[in-house]
Amino acid sequence: MVAHIHGGNSPTLPARTAPSHIPVPVFVDVSGRRARLMRWCAVLLATGTLAYVPVVGIAVLTGPSVPRLAPSPGDETGMEIGDQPAEQSGP
Repeated sequence: MVAHIHGGNSPTLPARTAPSHIPVPVFVDVSGRRARLMRWCAVLLATGTLAYVPVVGIAVLTGPSVPRLAPSPGDETGMEIGDQPAEQSGP
């Protein structure tokens, strides 16, 4: 920084101009190509989500689709889930 002496007076610093606070855009997409690409990506993502969520919801609400094939280790009856024991007739 350089100090200037004016007519034998004490040194003074040069006057600074006020900095401009107007934001200057770094990148401007004048053609709108990037905005269209992002919009298409958002539409594809939304479409996939709207197709996938009902499938998962139906799968959760209906339960497992594979029946139990073997009895559990603690299950002594050997019956499948949903099977009812045979009624025993009286003596």
